[in-house]
Amino acid sequence: MTSLPPPSTLRRLVAQIDPSRPSSRAVWVTAPPGYGKSTLLDAVGESARQAGNLVVQASVARAERHLGLFLAEMRRQLREQAPALEFAPLMATADRDTTSEVLSTFVERMGHDLWLLIDDVEALASDDALTRFVLDIAAAPPPGVGVVLAGSERPPSAEGLEGDEIDRRELELSLAEVADYLRVKVGDGAAALADDVWRTTGGWPAMVELVAAGLSRGDVSEGRAFVRDLGGSEQRLVAGAVDRVLSGLRPEVQFVARVSSIFATFDGALAENLLGGEVSGPPEARRRLVRLPANVVREALATLERAQLLRPAGNRWALNPMVRSALRDRFRADDVDGYREAHRRAAVLLLSRGESGVEPLDLLLEAEEYDRLLALVEERAERFLDRGEEPSLLRWLEALDAHFVPAPAWVDYYLGRVYARQGDWERSRERLEKARAVLGAKKGEAAAHWQPRLGLGYAKLYWRRGHISEARTWCQRGIDYVDQALRRGGLSQVVEEDVTLQGARLAALLGRVTTAVGNAQRAKEALEAALKRMGPEDPGRPEVLSDLAVVALREGEREQAEAWIAEGLDLATRRFDDAARAESVANDAVRELLFGDWAVAERRSTEAVELARRSDRGRAVAFAFIARGRVLAARGELENARAAFAEAATCANAVGRADLYGEALEREAVTLVATGRLADAKARHAAATTSTTGFANVDGYLAGLTNETEAELRLFEDRATAQGLKYLDAARETYVRYGAEYDAARLHWRQAEASRGAAASGDSDALDTLLAHLEDACVIADEHGFRIETEEKGAALAQLGFELGDEETKRVCERVLVATSSMPAPSELGAVRGLAKRRGRAGGGTTPFIATDRDGERPLTQEGYDDLLAAPGPCLVALVGEQAILNFGKRVGLAQKRVMFPLLLHILRHPDVHHSMRDLASAVWGTDDFNDAIQTKVKVAVSRLRALLGKARKYILTTRKMEDGESVVAYQLAPGLSFLIVAPRATE
Repeated sequence: MTSLPPPSTLRRLVAQIDPSRPSSRAVWVTAPPGYGKSTLLDAVGESARQAGNLVVQASVARAERHLGLFLAEMRRQLREQAPALEFAPLMATADRDTTSEVLSTFVERMGHDLWLLIDDVEALASDDALTRFVLDIAAAPPPGVGVVLAGSERPPSAEGLEGDEIDRRELELSLAEVADYLRVKVGDGAAALADDVWRTTGGWPAMVELVAAGLSRGDVSEGRAFVRDLGGSEQRLVAGAVDRVLSGLRPEVQFVARVSSIFATFDGALAENLLGGEVSGPPEARRRLVRLPANVVREALATLERAQLLRPAGNRWALNPMVRSALRDRFRADDVDGYREAHRRAAVLLLSRGESGVEPLDLLLEAEEYDRLLALVEERAERFLDRGEEPSLLRWLEALDAHFVPAPAWVDYYLGRVYARQGDWERSRERLEKARAVLGAKKGEAAAHWQPRLGLGYAKLYWRRGHISEARTWCQRGIDYVDQALRRGGLSQVVEEDVTLQGARLAALLGRVTTAVGNAQRAKEALEAALKRMGPEDPGRPEVLSDLAVVALREGEREQAEAWIAEGLDLATRRFDDAARAESVANDAVRELLFGDWAVAERRSTEAVELARRSDRGRAVAFAFIARGRVLAARGELENARAAFAEAATCANAVGRADLYGEALEREAVTLVATGRLADAKARHAAATTSTTGFANVDGYLAGLTNETEAELRLFEDRATAQGLKYLDAARETYVRYGAEYDAARLHWRQAEASRGAAASGDSDALDTLLAHLEDACVIADEHGFRIETEEKGAALAQLGFELGDEETKRVCERVLVATSSMPAPSELGAVRGLAKRRGRAGGGTTPFIATDRDGERPLTQEGYDDLLAAPGPCLVALVGEQAILNFGKRVGLAQKRVMFPLLLHILRHPDVHHSMRDLASAVWGTDDFNDAIQTKVKVAVSRLRALLGKARKYILTTRKMEDGESVVAYQLAPGLSFLIVAPRATE
């Protein structure tokens, strides 16, 4: 980070951006490295904070171009500045409308503006979740939100976006500014050099700093010669200036600077251990890279900071990027042996610290320490595959393959695994065959080590390619070999444990493969067999438990799913395994979605996402985001759901999970159709179809999702309704064969919904279709206890089902009516009722309603209900089926008031009870976490409800009650208030 532009320039540019009042246009700061972009962002942030505003400074590069990491950092900074606000909505926000709403809400609640200062925007990719998030905000900043984006250039996908721009010309120093800077840094004599420096550097702030550092000694004529010799390319300019600055420093300082260039960032202890301390290593290594006393290393780092070559980066150090590149190139060119030794020694130090990431292995690769690299890659290859580190693993494997002729056969094996992850089937098969020719011929314990792995490698190749039969064959072949090897015995304990582990992995994959073809019973048998092969602390056990829970949930086996989830969560918690906990919590969120409470499901899905982000497992992140998207879609938050599915797709693709990738893309496509974005939906559907070619043909669940997307695309276009219904039929039948009971019920409901318009227009066949699918959906839901997903339009269909359906249909539709937040469309209901009456289908019950007051219940006929609506009596009437009240003759719709109607209904149903805020939070909001935020929600909701009911009379009284030995505020219905609750009749 450069200290330039100078204060005068910064003040001018900050005033141009005006942090005291955001505009409706984003500001782009574009210039090459070293022009002071980050310094300008710091100045804007400081000015905005002094004005009392919220400020978020984030970097695309530091977030590794990952939306989840970016949002987590954004939320962390916001929470530090405004701890009382709720930032959960940010965890699934990535669309313009929703983002604007969420950010605008923060601004409104805080009463101050919010500034988003985003660095390194050139790292944004062309079409990923983070890019869409950032560019959607940049395209139209919400009111009260200022956006400044800095980078070496605009990303290609940002071309054409409107916005103010500060480019390199405005960041370049003027001749007068260069002269002022030189006068401060070099002295009054520097004024004679200002023109030469300005012309040579073009006013490039970082270069002016470097040149000034080189001019801080010597006479003017020597300085002029130095500056004029710098002419030429930028690379020559930087190299010459760095050489000049270093030449004035002590040799040991130059040495520390060169060696430090091997790191992007490093801490002082690492530098001291790398270059200081006791002499060690063979003599030739010591000659290649000398050691210095620790205090000399510390002083050298301080000197480099004063010379403006090194800067603090948190609790670490970092060289100026231009300086680092120049130093590293010169280090490699002048002292290749020392360059390699520095990398070797740094790798050894990091490994001794327990570093398990990619940096030590990259250092060994630069050091050309192939033997050590070979051992570490063999030891850690499986771990890097699990983490989704294919690019790094591929880089090391290909380097080893080129260096060792021939390379060890296991290199071919893992190259085959990586190529399979990337979809390069031919090269994958070629490498696996090459590995098999060598490893398959091994005997004894070596055979016991490699034979199961070869089976696993081939099984995964065929599974990812969609050749399920071959995948199952290789899984079973590997399992048979493991069983035979264990029966024969004679293996050492280490090898026996390894063979058992590989058998468990094969059984787990067999369970996953069998799940894909819809044989739930055999899938469970295989997965349970995998559990038996695993020890209680086996690293793969939580994943198998997660897969078992998925199978049980799809089949509607609630109790079994709960047992698997609980065991997985207990194991993950004891092992502090965030990835495993994330999957268990995500499954729990889905369980709540299918069987229970959507509010709880939303909390659990948010928790799953947060846990997954803390882990290093791409599968867990994808898994959690799919669960999050499903919950949001069920609640009607389609834009947020789409963003969650997009993030899931990104993560699943990164770790080569074709099944999760296809599922995420298809679910995203369906949400896009629901929001009218047909072109985007078709693009996601096409991407899913292309990326999972072959796989979708054998994965029953993915095939069902594919057909469902096709159906929604066609139903969106009125002319293709018949085709859409055919695809819905195909999707539902696939789910039925697969054993996905919940999805089968959901599509029955969807098919009934698709027929409603035709039934309302007088089509008798459509009415039959509607009722048949509605009844089938309700039978499945009633049998398993499913909570049918329904958007706001679901109330009308539920009302029809209650009036016209059979017993199971009435029970399920009553639950939907109580839970839905919408009122039916009266005109459409009337049309369908009229058709049903003409067909003799409407006479199922003469008392379809129950009316409840303080004295008890009584039946209410349709005619009585209609009379009540026409001439309401002098009391408060709550209409459960319509989410409305009749308040002494005045009709008030509460469907859009969120918790207003459930809150009133709970108080009316318990008229003599004193309800504490904790009681109401549990009963209405479904939470036992009674914190300050929920207490405020209860207070506000009661206040608003009183306002809706009228000021002339206090319907809801404030009282006191004892709770946990303390007197707390409570609420009670006024004893003299007459009321009536009219609800659809619940049939036995």
